[in-house]
Amino acid sequence: MFGRAAPVVEIGHILTGLRCAACGAMDTLWFDLARLLIECRECGTGALLDVGDEEVDE
Repeated sequence: MFGRAAPVVEIGHILTGLRCAACGAMDTLWFDLARLLIECRECGTGALLDVGDEEVDE
């Protein structure tokens, strides 16, 4: 139960020190847990996270 939440909590630390690829602003990325979105506070550019819950038949 708690093991699944750990990577989400840790992502805030991963975003520290990163630049936005669109505008180049430093330390403006934030994680919206409800929408699984990482967004730049400066320019508003966002990226959806792929949580990988889908099973793939190979």
